[in-house]
Order: sequence, then C-alpha cells, then structure tokens
Amino acid sequence: MARRDKKADLNIKVSGESPTVQLDTSGLFRTHSIQNESPIDIYIKRNKALLVKLGSLERDGHIDASNDSDLYNLFLLGMVSNVESFFRCLLRELILIDSISYEQSLEQQLTYAAAMHHSANLLPEALLEQCTFISLKNIKDTTKNYLNISITDSPRLKELVECIKSFEQLCQIRHCIVHRAGLLGSKNAIKLGIEQHKSYFEKPINLNLAFLQESNAISLNCVRNYNNFIFNTVLTRYVEANKSDIAWNYNIDRKWFKKYYDLFNSEGLNYDAQARGTRYYSAKEAYDELRDHYATA
Repeated sequence: MARRDKKADLNIKVSGESPTVQLDTSGLFRTHSIQNESPIDIYIKRNKALLVKLGSLERDGHIDASNDSDLYNLFLLGMVSNVESFFRCLLRELILIDSISYEQSLEQQLTYAAAMHHSANLLPEALLEQCTFISLKNIKDTTKNYLNISITDSPRLKELVECIKSFEQLCQIRHCIVHRAGLLGSKNAIKLGIEQHKSYFEKPINLNLAFLQESNAISLNCVRNYNNFIFNTVLTRYVEANKSDIAWNYNIDRKWFKKYYDLFNSEGLNYDAQARGTRYYSAKEAYDELRDHYATA
C-alpha cells in the first residue's frame, strides 16, 4: 500500500507577513553616578518632575484628560514606580550602614550575574530584585526579611499601615493599566471595593490631573510614614545594641548618628516645612530628642 505524504501544516497568514526586526537593547541605557541624596529626596524630586511636566502639558494645551487618557496612565505608572524605587534605595543603603540589617540579609540569595558584575555598593539592590512593593503584605515581608523589622497591626503603627493600604490601591490601578490595557478586572475590583466598582468591569480607566495630584499625596504619605518608622526603629535598636559605646554627647556620637540621619533626612521636606513655618529636625535637634528620650526612659 502506497504511503501518503503528510500534509504540511495549515499556514494561512490572516494577519499578514511578519518582517524581521533586530532588537538591540544594549544602547538603551546610559551611565550615571549614584545620586548623593537621601532616598526620600530622590523620590520627591522624581515625583515633582512628573507633576511639573504634566501640569505644563495641560496648561499649554498639549494634552487633556478626555482625549489623552493613556498619557495620564503613564504618569501614574511613574508615580508608583518612584515609590517602589524609594523602598529599594532605602533598603539598599540601610543594609550598607546598619549592622543588624546587614546580618539579616547575609543569607538572602544573589544571582551569579550580580555577584560577578555588580559594584559592591549596589549588591544589596540585586538582593531585592525578587521583591515587590505593591501591597502591604509585600512591604511587610520584605522589611522583615531584609531589615529584621516587623510592621504589625498595633495601634502605634495604624497610620503607617493605612498609608501603605492607600498606596496599595494605586497599585491596583497600576495593575489594570499594565496588565489589562487600562480596563478594570474583577480581581482589581475586589481589592478596590467590589460594591463601589462592580458596575465598571472591563470599563476603561479615565485619570485626570486632580486624581494624579491626590495620588501624589497618597504616595508621599506612604513614603514619609515608612521613612519615619524605619528611622526611629533602627535608631532604637542601635542604641539598645550599643549602650556602652554611646557617649550621649553630640560631638562624640555625631559620627554614627549622622550616617542614619543623612540617610533618612529630606532637605526638600525641610525646605517646605521652613517655608510653612512648621517643625523640622536638624541633625542636632534629632539627636537631642533621641538623647532626651533615653534620659527620661
């Protein structure tokens, strides 16, 4: 019996031909120096630049929310990414200067590529490549795993937890933009509040300048509260671990204290507070409050 030749696979190119494209990503990145600013100041500058750019585009009539919704979506992506970058930068720098955070991170895994090619001061950043900062749980887990600091549901941390939860809502909007082409999915609706959002399944997100300004305030609250919490927590445990070495004299203790103060201090927020006539802390004032706290404990 004669063998029938197998037919070739059906190949109807209903979408047309695909031209060959050579993608070269090596030229997309540029070298730059690590910024000599605190993580919170880097964050503030980046977010301020986004809002200034958006405001300028609106005022000049180049974009408006009714016709350019995709562009507004991009600004929200930038804001959320800036918050995530703040977390990474702060944890990286703290691992480099804080012995307890350093020891906590020693058993974390690092890729071979990072070990071979990263500079020493950026190795902690590579440790965080598998981490995300898009939910309260993610932030709790990473803070505990790398800093050995717990974010609990105690009344003392209520403001911090609520600020992170508000930021998590922005991350749900971000998820819709990135993974669902700007449409509201059911899982995102559940996270945002099913009763308020159930009628908007598969409906497009329509952001505007007012929402992005509110998003900026929510993001800053998250960053500010986390920054304050970690600063006070690492100072407390440093003092507890080094009581015999602390002189409680600023001129003597300045060397270790300034490392922490400079990492968490924001010149930008200090300037704004000064302009409003509200309280802000110089290094000496922060140190004096720390000393007074232990003097009266």
